[in-house]
Amino acid sequence: MKQKTTIILLISFTLFLIFSLYAKDYLVVNEDPLKSDVIVALSGYSGRLENGTTKEEAIEFGNSKELHIIEEQATSTYTNAVMQKKKW
Repeated sequence: MKQKTTIILLISFTLFLIFSLYAKDYLVVNEDPLKSDVIVALSGYSGRLENGTTKEEAIEFGNSKELHIIEEQATSTYTNAVMQKKKW
């Protein structure tokens, strides 16, 4: 049993090492960002996007304040998306 555990740990470590070596090829964006028509940020409850950009910061960056929609009745990301879909 101990030998099986050792082999499983060795295989897991080897796979992790291989993933770590090649992850940089898949996790790094090598392209310049494109201008976008819309950015959607869904949050299921207040404060979920604490580390993200606030509406005020987005406006300071040059975004139109009329384009921001704040939904405060939704109780989850799913209900937030459903309520927004119904509005539009």
